[in-house]
Amino acid sequence: MSLNTEIEEFIRNISLLDIDSKIDAINKAKLALHEISPFSTEPVDCVLWVKNDDVFANDYNPNSVAPPEMELLRLSIASDGYTQPIVTMDSDEKGREVIDGFHRNRVGKECEDIQKRIHGYLPVVTKIGRA
Repeated sequence: MSLNTEIEEFIRNISLLDIDSKIDAINKAKLALHEISPFSTEPVDCVLWVKNDDVFANDYNPNSVAPPEMELLRLSIASDGYTQPIVTMDSDEKGREVIDGFHRNRVGKECEDIQKRIHGYLPVVTKIGRA
């Protein structure tokens, strides 16, 4: 069996899964490719979709955005999708802590239309160590 045929079969099999299993399988494939990627030292090489409950805001973000600007961000994401992932770091106690993308995180969690569109997941990259 050729590599292309194997990839096509893999994709067909994934397409039959329920949404959570499909996202899990896609994330596993991305992580496997990331292991052999020549760009594996770059966090953006591996954007994963993570349940929004597993992502939490840091408690040191001094940035605040007025409601009109938050609405503009929501409209931007609604129109164009997430064009930048949320940068996180692993946190043993809670999951993934946001170190960049605090407001994109909020939109994905607080805006029902966006949450529905992205099935309750958020696009994240993970940075090793403290920001």
